[in-house]
Amino acid sequence: MNSKVLLRWGAGLCLAGSLGACAQPASGPALPDWLSQRIAAFEQAPQEAEAVEILALPHAGATAYLFVAPCCDQFNVLYDATGRRLCAPSGGITGRGDGRCAAPAAVSAAQTVWRLKAPGASAPATP
Repeated sequence: MNSKVLLRWGAGLCLAGSLGACAQPASGPALPDWLSQRIAAFEQAPQEAEAVEILALPHAGATAYLFVAPCCDQFNVLYDATGRRLCAPSGGITGRGDGRCAAPAAVSAAQTVWRLKAPGASAPATP
């Protein structure tokens, strides 16, 4: 998936983020403590969340986490498994990120670990 697809996808999620969403955790393997804490903070104040979705994906031989921004001109930030900010491979005004890295090649293998859920929805939509 290229950065244009990520941008369109992120822009589509912008609408979900602007609807006044509530949090929807995903089931699956245990998340690192730093990520669980960030998710808990997003759930406490969804209107202030830095992400509307968090994807786990392979990057440089390890798991990385892509925070998909709530709207169009914001960066989609990639974090390593320890919570260190690596780069923003997509998003921003140009949709091409911050120029520090290319969009991850394995976005198709990404798994959603958390996403905001629209009010009244029973389950998150699949990308």
